[in-house]
Amino acid sequence: MIRPKLSIPVALVAALLLLAAPAAGQEEKCDARPRWIAVDVVRGYVDNNHSGFETLSGLQLLDRCEGFEVTEAGGGARSMEQEAAADGARSVISQINHDSNGKVAAIVHYYVRESVHQICAAMDDCGDAVRQAQEEGER
Repeated sequence: MIRPKLSIPVALVAALLLLAAPAAGQEEKCDARPRWIAVDVVRGYVDNNHSGFETLSGLQLLDRCEGFEVTEAGGGARSMEQEAAADGARSVISQINHDSNGKVAAIVHYYVRESVHQICAAMDDCGDAVRQAQEEGER
């Protein structure tokens, strides 16, 4: 029986491809702690470049590694934000979704019942101002 010989460059390329395969499937490193946060969504709106549509409401887990920005609800000019505030939304979480080329594909706005302070207090890497205010309130 004759075995085909692999040249050293071909063997190296094959080995590198095998080693790189598991790394390609891994998610990018994310330093957000906690990475996931549970919120009660009153309304949600997906704004892509061409149109927009509403999302599901209710309890949702949001990934903080997907462009996570929290602002107070009710002050925006959009009627959706004013309606959501009237329905009990206290803050807006905006997430930026990218396509495979890294370009912005859509921005999702979640109008949630939790306040900015409540959300920030739940995050390990946020809340310095919240903790300070809580400590001052306890004195």
